[in-house]
Amino acid sequence: MTRRYVLLRHAIGEAGELEIAEAEYQALAEAMRVLVELSDVEEKFNAFIDNYFELERSSLEEALRAMVYEDTNTATFLDPAIR
Repeated sequence: MTRRYVLLRHAIGEAGELEIAEAEYQALAEAMRVLVELSDVEEKFNAFIDNYFELERSSLEEALRAMVYEDTNTATFLDPAIR
């Protein structure tokens, strides 16, 4: 018994099917596998970028807080820091 490969259309009011060869089916299956992998990579990249954004935002917020609320007096402010 030979296998039959068919693409089905599932739309409201319209049913249809298109018979394809096994090679076409295999190519489509491989393309779907690659698309799923790329989607996973994209999701991981978005999570990485979101985390990096939060890290940078927090660093800038802490730097600004240190600049604004730094405890300085006139003597230490006017003297250059020796490091």
